[in-house]
Amino acid sequence: MSLSYEVVHGLSVPSFFDSQASSTSSNVNDPLLIRPAGSHEAWFDFRRRFEELKGQCGEDQRVKLLWIARHGEGYHGEIVWGRTLSESQIAYACIDWWDVLADPLLTPVGESQAKAWNEAWKAAVASGMPTPERWYCSPMRRTASTLELTFDSLLPPHIRPKFIENLREHHGVHTCDKRISRTELGSLFPNFAFPDPFSEEDILWDPDHRETEEELRTRLSKAVEEVLLDGWDSTFISITSHSGAIRAMLKVIGHSPVQLQTGGVIPVILKISK
Repeated sequence: MSLSYEVVHGLSVPSFFDSQASSTSSNVNDPLLIRPAGSHEAWFDFRRRFEELKGQCGEDQRVKLLWIARHGEGYHGEIVWGRTLSESQIAYACIDWWDVLADPLLTPVGESQAKAWNEAWKAAVASGMPTPERWYCSPMRRTASTLELTFDSLLPPHIRPKFIENLREHHGVHTCDKRISRTELGSLFPNFAFPDPFSEEDILWDPDHRETEEELRTRLSKAVEEVLLDGWDSTFISITSHSGAIRAMLKVIGHSPVQLQTGGVIPVILKISK
């Protein structure tokens, strides 16, 4: 099934959320952390206007608020982009640096970024911000850990975030984008759900071929469609992914480019038609 998308502008919560700004800014960096949580009155008005948008949808249309998050800082970013080593020196290092670069963990900075978002979410929710109804996540340790820390005590007990294979980063060649096995993931993150099918080993990552931009967009188009169809009757959706994947995702849905830093989040209001 092919879905069509329209980014919706014009909804805002003063000093907190502006769908127009989020669609045009070239550098959205931790918007919740630098803004107040928004007033109860503003969030009430936002919900009212959002319900009006939903009421204008046809039978095969939906309006959703997507919270698209980039994972917190990982050890691969600290080593590579911290310039202690060049990318060319470590991209192929499958022995000495394997434990660091293959599906790397969050650094203490990355954990702090996610915990700061947790506090920001709690404050905003207390002011009336709608919480997600569904959570989707790239099946990597740095994204899953970011989601867990960000939504600690905010996830309903009956809800299990779902891993989506195609939400993974631009992959191939670089070992940091190779995932661990399904068994290991399930052991580390027992509260997450796997779609069916989901391969035991990583069958996407290729040590000799780096995914092209066109291949990346094609894969992320599938990921977006999988998420939106799976959560068709849910209005508020959280997605935790990676910089390259988010870049492709925004391109797929027709959103202006946004450069999220590690731990950053962008809200997107999207109208979807079947």
